[in-house]
Amino acid sequence: MIMSETLKSNPALEDGYQAMANDEDGEAEALEWAEATIGDVADEPR
Repeated sequence: MIMSETLKSNPALEDGYQAMANDEDGEAEALEWAEATIGDVADEPR
């Protein structure tokens, strides 16, 4: 898998992803933003 090879070769990147995964408030905010974005797009005329 490409991503796992990238993480193995870059421990700082892996640490950053782990920190983001552990940030529950940040994850909740990101989910709220993503859900709002999907709602905005759903309201656009086709």
